[in-house]
Amino acid sequence: MTGIASMMAARWFWTAMLTRSEMAELGLTRIDQGEEIWLTLDPARTELKTCTLAGTPVICIKIKER
Repeated sequence: MTGIASMMAARWFWTAMLTRSEMAELGLTRIDQGEEIWLTLDPARTELKTCTLAGTPVICIKIKER
């Protein structure tokens, strides 16, 4: 039982680390504050824009390639 719990904890930790590094690579930072989650944009790599999806305007993030 302890082995299973340890493996589940390790998997959760590894997934969290990969997700954060992938987001940072895209110029995004996740900030957890209590029950709220904020996503900040790196102004050198990202741009907040209005896009059209199926005829409806939506807010989107443009990520500049390096």
